[in-house]
Amino acid sequence: MYITRLALENFRIYPELQLEFPMGLTIIVGPNASGKTALLEAINVLATTKSPRTRLDRELVRWGEAYSRVYGEFVSAQAGTTEIAVVLPGEGSGEDGSRPDSKRITVNGTSVERVADVIGRVAVVIFTTEDVAVVKGSPGSRRRFLNVAIAQLRPRYFDDLQRYRRALGQRNEVLKQVRQGDAGRNSLDAWNQQLIEAGVGLAMDRREFVETLNEAAALVHGELTDEEERLALSYEGDLAEAEDAEGARRRFEELLARNEDRDVALGYSSVGPHRDDLRMMANETLLRKYGSQGQQRTAALSLKLAQAEVVMSWRGEPPLVLLDDCLSELDERRSRHVLELAGKLQGLIITSPVLTELLAAQNAQLLRVSDGRIEQ
Repeated sequence: MYITRLALENFRIYPELQLEFPMGLTIIVGPNASGKTALLEAINVLATTKSPRTRLDRELVRWGEAYSRVYGEFVSAQAGTTEIAVVLPGEGSGEDGSRPDSKRITVNGTSVERVADVIGRVAVVIFTTEDVAVVKGSPGSRRRFLNVAIAQLRPRYFDDLQRYRRALGQRNEVLKQVRQGDAGRNSLDAWNQQLIEAGVGLAMDRREFVETLNEAAALVHGELTDEEERLALSYEGDLAEAEDAEGARRRFEELLARNEDRDVALGYSSVGPHRDDLRMMANETLLRKYGSQGQQRTAALSLKLAQAEVVMSWRGEPPLVLLDDCLSELDERRSRHVLELAGKLQGLIITSPVLTELLAAQNAQLLRVSDGRIEQ
């Protein structure tokens, strides 16, 4: 998987931009805040419909503009060429006073209504400085990592996630009504069943993904640290220990029944995959609490490179990998390891604040970015 063309209109600092990419490695060099990260962000928007840096689409639209448009062409050995365009509404208005009222997405020229119709078309793995939060941040940041990673690999996962979130929201509303005396407890039954149906699918997919990711991450992290550290990942959750889907179903039913009184008192659901976590250890050290900044950053990079390995294994071809300023805090030996690990990819884009000797020696397209202007 690689990208051949990227076109931007009113995206971040870019009023208009047309870029072409060859197969293989592209290196984008420029100082901080010059616009190089926005290029990777735009590609991620095409793959997932969302930015890895903000949840507010309007922040992606150039200041004062009515909309932003992102367009990309991707090539896959299995699917051929895929064209994706995303239009995002801004806070300004056009010359006629109009602006889009919502996000609009087209795939191969056809409008799509559901995000599920986009996710998985293009497999992208992105590493940014914000990804250290996956290691040291809240469980929610790690669940988001799992959700994005697995949804690109298994379309049913995204459907399960949406169904689970709807059922969870409805169950929580009913719990509040029961607490207030406005509904009976039997009102929970239908939502319990929907929660279980979707939740078991999430848990089984998460466990399988983490088990595969753990094997890849141990190898990648060992190479990045000269075998001085062993990275170990484990899936933690209420259903994590279930032997199979049927066991997970029985476990979830039991937990919902056992905690019903508590949930009514709280007014929300206290058990289920929405409380899952990803445990990360380096040499028996819990990275979230006790890892150094350097350990956490290296672990985050190992996680993303390992994710690329899992994509290759599950999809049968490598993803497009985007590495934003990942080498600046690594010494030359570790930087070489990253480039070697990424050498098996069809598409790799790396950004860097400076063109080091190591990067200059690579067989790559070199682009320089300055204040939103790009030159070869």
